[in-house]
Amino acid sequence: MSLNGDSLRKGDFQVRMHIVLCSREFPGINLSGGIGVYTQEEARVLVGQGHEVTVITEGREADTRIHPHGYRLVLITPVEGFKTDAHGYSYQLYKTLRQMARNTPIDVIEFPEYQGEGYFTIKAKRLLGQFADTTLVVHSHMSLEFCDQLNEEFPTLYRQAIFNIERYALHYADHATVPCDALAEVYQSFVPREYRRKWHPMPHFDRSLPARRNPSGEPTVLYVGRMEHRKGVDLLIGSAVRLLETGCSFRVKLVGGDTFQRGVSYRSQLLKKIPEKWRDRFEFVGPVKRDQLIEEYRQATVCVFPSRFENWPNVCLEAMSYGKAIIASERGGMREMLGNGAGILVDPENPTAMDGALERLFDRPDLVQELGQKARERFEAFERQEPFDYRTLKSGRNPATTRADTDWPQVSIVVPCYNAAETIERTVKNLERLDYPDYEIILVDDGSTDAHFAQLLDRLAQKSDRIRVYHKTNSGLPGARNYGARRAQGEYLVFCDADDLLHPRVLREAVSALRRYPDLAAVYPILRYFGDMRGLWGPQDLYLPTILAENQTHAGLVIRRAVFDTLSGYDETFVFGWEDWEFAVRLAKAGYAAEVLPREGYFYRVHPTSMVRTTSYERRVTMYRQLWRKHTDLLGPSGGYGRGRGLTLPRGYKGGAPQGWLWERVLETCPTRFVR
Repeated sequence: MSLNGDSLRKGDFQVRMHIVLCSREFPGINLSGGIGVYTQEEARVLVGQGHEVTVITEGREADTRIHPHGYRLVLITPVEGFKTDAHGYSYQLYKTLRQMARNTPIDVIEFPEYQGEGYFTIKAKRLLGQFADTTLVVHSHMSLEFCDQLNEEFPTLYRQAIFNIERYALHYADHATVPCDALAEVYQSFVPREYRRKWHPMPHFDRSLPARRNPSGEPTVLYVGRMEHRKGVDLLIGSAVRLLETGCSFRVKLVGGDTFQRGVSYRSQLLKKIPEKWRDRFEFVGPVKRDQLIEEYRQATVCVFPSRFENWPNVCLEAMSYGKAIIASERGGMREMLGNGAGILVDPENPTAMDGALERLFDRPDLVQELGQKARERFEAFERQEPFDYRTLKSGRNPATTRADTDWPQVSIVVPCYNAAETIERTVKNLERLDYPDYEIILVDDGSTDAHFAQLLDRLAQKSDRIRVYHKTNSGLPGARNYGARRAQGEYLVFCDADDLLHPRVLREAVSALRRYPDLAAVYPILRYFGDMRGLWGPQDLYLPTILAENQTHAGLVIRRAVFDTLSGYDETFVFGWEDWEFAVRLAKAGYAAEVLPREGYFYRVHPTSMVRTTSYERRVTMYRQLWRKHTDLLGPSGGYGRGRGLTLPRGYKGGAPQGWLWERVLETCPTRFVR
């Protein structure tokens, strides 16, 4: 544990730690929700304990400032080029933390699980051994995957990619913490591991003003939160309509912004559930400023939070602090929050329970007052709790912190070549300077028509004992790669095209990761373009359910030779391209695991004749068809090709770009994610 200056004593805390809190949302900086409020309050508490605290969040531009509460606030922007914006933000966060760790020791880094902010940093510790002396914690709020399930959203490829990095971060973090036992129970069903209980700090609410009766004189039901399916707003509206039909007289106020469910405004869907004759009884207030929100709480008779599942909502704590009678969902953290009779807990999808709870409070003002008093007392009890002690989180159990052996196995770099006289010398010079003790370079001349090029390859081999050259008749890129692999002597294979480059440390880092984790068959670095194009291309960890819909890897993978041979190498019929994609499909189908290496390690040259620029739409359709025909089994029952009847496109395909059709079929076969 690092000591930053003299040890301080604040209450029971004697050791000053450097704690970094990561949250893409933060009040006053960007559009902030519950995660941002939690982070702000946690930072305030930790500074009060005497710790050095850094908060990293998203800003319009990079910046560093000191917050009035005494912690450092670092603003970052996402990197472009990854599958999702969440991947790009996680990568920039990792680079920022890596630079920060070089300058000052960091004891603990905490990430939210939402959108996988810690993905690349946790991966860097796991695969590269970085952050070895830092404890990496993922604190659970509610993942996008869980929210999407509750919202009944269709899992697009974009969102599925985010689900995957959320799971990775939860699985491989040194510690995973939760504010309530209910969320731990849910997460155990899809990422089994130990989840430690960690209370949220109590937000500071201004409770000096007394309650005020609604000017209309009628009872007012208040809901605060987004207009969102998982929040159960539709269940509240349904209950209110039923009670209005029975003759009850009251008003409903709904405070919070709109969201979209499957592309449609959820507020518009809610309005359709309210009969015209009762529309004047419902008021959609929308988002409000703090002063107005306090006024809404003061005037409310009862607050209702009918979520289909809720973690540890600040809105419920706010209502408790104001001494309001509360009806809340029994599904999730409010069951613990409102314990000891501090509110009425109901199954939100049980109409009788919700209707009955509202009716009881309308009929019994004394019960409203009694529940409000109990809610405030419960809140005050939470305020007296001791804050979480980060010293109890230990690092060092992650196997990535152990050093790899110094006896490095041989690696074979296979370089297929075809008339590449303009680039091959730079590529070979780059490969000869790799920071790895034992490797060979195999140059495969795939029937080049330039006689001078063949002679150039021979001269390069004469200058270095590492280089071997083979000349063969032309068979295409996959054939040339297989030819070189069959003649390789290394335990690991790497493929590099004749105009591309490798980062000096990529072999050492890749082999080190593969040796630490025998269950990994291959790793592949982040790809950076150079030449006529700039930027990154971020691959994804191998994921079978969606791999036929999009390529997740590239040619520059580092793979165990035994695995490559077991799969018989590349399919040499893929002469037009995507042989690396097809190989990755077979790798995933065979049950092998492969991961992205968090390193910009493969440099892909783009020039006017590069495949990325010259492959026509018609050629791509041909390549899609070839890939799909070979792996029809991945599409499930809805995606049969009917090969026996000579069909060349899938059933259900109605024209246009075929990839969109395929995405839907593949996602239909994705496994169920949560069990409630």
